[in-house]
Amino acid sequence: SFHAYASTQDHPQTWVRTVAEVRKALVEAGKPDMPIVDSEGGLNSKSFLRGLEHPTLPPEAKRTYDFLTAAELIVQWRVTLMAAGVKAHYYYFLIPGTLGRDANVGGVLSLTEATGGPIPAGVAQNNLVWQLDGGSFIQQVEREAGLRCYLFGRKDKTILAVLWAEDEAKFTLWGTA
Repeated sequence: SFHAYASTQDHPQTWVRTVAEVRKALVEAGKPDMPIVDSEGGLNSKSFLRGLEHPTLPPEAKRTYDFLTAAELIVQWRVTLMAAGVKAHYYYFLIPGTLGRDANVGGVLSLTEATGGPIPAGVAQNNLVWQLDGGSFIQQVEREAGLRCYLFGRKDKTILAVLWAEDEAKFTLWGTA
């Protein structure tokens, strides 16, 4: 197993090399088929509570808002890890956001805000799990530069395609004008 932590500054492909190194070490240890597990991880993002001006918040707790980037990245990050061969993920959910002298607005790695409500990355993570429906990675489809497309088989025997444009690439979806 390994621990995958990311920030909104990381590229979704960051962990592919790490997973390849773990697989290589397993092969060298004579365990090529041992499942790879992300046994601890989290995405470092910030608050989405615009205008949160709690009197006990120190100045460093008033951060920039990168919550939309975090919502995109958490899906890309998890999909990329699954495609690289990671069989299970354990997200570090237990750091709730707090207010007060030691404010941790947004929980840093949490999927909940200081108010207890979900942050957009938490909603995105939930929707990915719901859409995957316990399915597994089938293949990555490469058709155009800058387009990432991953196919997953779901329990209901349908296929889910997760795709996104990287680095602001522009493309036309197949079958559209």
